[in-house]
Amino acid sequence: MRELIGSSMRVLDHTDGGLIGRGGLLVDETRNTLSFIEGERTITLPKKGSRLEIQVDLREGPTTVALDGDLLMFRPEDRIKRNLKRNVDRWSPLRVDAPKL
Repeated sequence: MRELIGSSMRVLDHTDGGLIGRGGLLVDETRNTLSFIEGERTITLPKKGSRLEIQVDLREGPTTVALDGDLLMFRPEDRIKRNLKRNVDRWSPLRVDAPKL
């Protein structure tokens, strides 16, 4: 798992229906929230109950993945300590040419 700040993102699904379809550039991450810039506004999105489309840069190039926000319910600096491979079945590539995780 890598740093998400600076990535483009879009909300695919959320318990708050008003956030679905919104997106922009991720600018901050806390244990429970993601903040992104949409136009001139900064929007704070609760991670819990969300499904996101995030563009990440892999060795093969930029890839867009769908990510369950519940998998990110910890501090971003703790991400390197976590073994997310056991949850890889909850990740899904959105592009046909995306590498299999």
